[in-house]
Amino acid sequence: MRTLIVLFALLASPKAFAQVPAYWQQRVDFRMVAQLDDQRHRVQGHAQIKYVNNAPDSLAFIWFHCWPNAYKDGKTAFAKQLTNERGGKARLRAMRGKGWIDSLSFLVDGIPAGMEAHPLWNDVVKLNLPKPLHSGDSILIETPFVVQLPTYGSRSGHDGRSYMICQWYPKPAVYDRKGWHPMPYLDRGEFYNDYGSYDVRITLPGSYVVAATGVLQTNDERARYTALGDRNRAVEKLDARYRNDSAQKTLHFVADNVTDFAWFADKDFIIEHDTLARAGAEAVDVFAFHHPTSDEPWQRSCSYIKDALRFYSASLGPYAYPVAQAVEGPRNDMSGGMEYPMITLVTMPGAPDSTLDVVISHEVGHNWFPMMVGSNERNFAWMDEGFNTWYEHMYSAEKYRSFGGANNYGIPDYARNRGADQLRALMYRVLKTLDASRTPINTPSADFRSDEDYGSVEYDKAALWLYALEKEVGKEPLLKAMRRYFEEWKFRHPYPEDFRASLEAALGRDLSAFFARLEAKGPL
Repeated sequence: MRTLIVLFALLASPKAFAQVPAYWQQRVDFRMVAQLDDQRHRVQGHAQIKYVNNAPDSLAFIWFHCWPNAYKDGKTAFAKQLTNERGGKARLRAMRGKGWIDSLSFLVDGIPAGMEAHPLWNDVVKLNLPKPLHSGDSILIETPFVVQLPTYGSRSGHDGRSYMICQWYPKPAVYDRKGWHPMPYLDRGEFYNDYGSYDVRITLPGSYVVAATGVLQTNDERARYTALGDRNRAVEKLDARYRNDSAQKTLHFVADNVTDFAWFADKDFIIEHDTLARAGAEAVDVFAFHHPTSDEPWQRSCSYIKDALRFYSASLGPYAYPVAQAVEGPRNDMSGGMEYPMITLVTMPGAPDSTLDVVISHEVGHNWFPMMVGSNERNFAWMDEGFNTWYEHMYSAEKYRSFGGANNYGIPDYARNRGADQLRALMYRVLKTLDASRTPINTPSADFRSDEDYGSVEYDKAALWLYALEKEVGKEPLLKAMRRYFEEWKFRHPYPEDFRASLEAALGRDLSAFFARLEAKGPL
């Protein structure tokens, strides 16, 4: 009898009927104007931000990233990270021109709103709202801003009058089901942003070529870029440079369902252009922008982008955007590549065709992870770098019978004549012998002490982990499961437990032991 009473009490309790909270995420839409002063290497801008609160609770404040301040002095989280790196102090000294953002003056629905400095980081501020932002409501946030671009050394800045303008505007931090995610800019450690639309107008001297996230709406300029790119490709010559003698011009770009906006400007960019036809969808415009002194393989860079789009679309799901672009970075870029929605910056001086191809394909692949599937790269780098490296290895093995487009793992020549999957098996055996790191895969990027350890763990070791699952469940079942995961979490913010749940549902098996390896120290 007592058992029945207790059971009835439990069933009568509201907690007994508690539901798993419905998924939600915020939406952040931007309208921005920006003007480049190429004498002072400065951008003057104004942002209008529509912030939609889809959270179940009300917000009293919003954390903002103001990441140009990371380049301000030697006290920032970015500078301290570099100071503790081998060669980092030299990199800081090479950034002769520092960077910053100022002139912020926030209005929220027309009402002045105050800011508070973050207690630890000078590139994060708290915007205190004049009144609570209730669930389901939205506000319009406005502010002017001025950005001093640093000498290029870590993702954003200028190399003379060549501009890489990234992480350049005040941007809300993500608020999701696990809370707020304010974070400082770091050289090693990428990003986490909310989805939204961008409408951006950029004014600058007329002689600049601009490559940016989104679709160029300025029709005469778009026609010039396309015609010049097609002519360069048709006659196979690189001396036809863009020229526009107007003192100033304004270019208009739009993008939807993206997490960021980056742009690049140079007077001497060579433009390559092509299109990728798609069954049942509009063709993708494919652009590459490179320097007159670039290595010869850049002339074929549009074909590399197209091959990557075909491969990832077939492997994961359709490319969601109307434009795909690659931009050659300055020769002092040590990162090799850095991805943004619809566009990537790549520097591989002296690389053969195959290596440049595979690097471009890797960066294009980031449009799937983390651009279309928006995971937190800072905390779970393996959910984009590891996944993408696993796909990159397939691409390279199928197209070049190698890893990375070159025989950089010392694979014997006879093995390169095997089938792609046989070669991958041999390559992963070699890779496993190189796996000496004691750092767990599920380690936040900021906790690594060197780029070498970060790369060997979050790229190679994570790809090896995924390959181990492939051997356990089969390649085709895993590819099918990854397609399901991509479709379930496209334009959303998954966590590792969401990835695991998606795989378990697709594969019909418990993967707890396998996922426990993410936390294991030592080789896999």
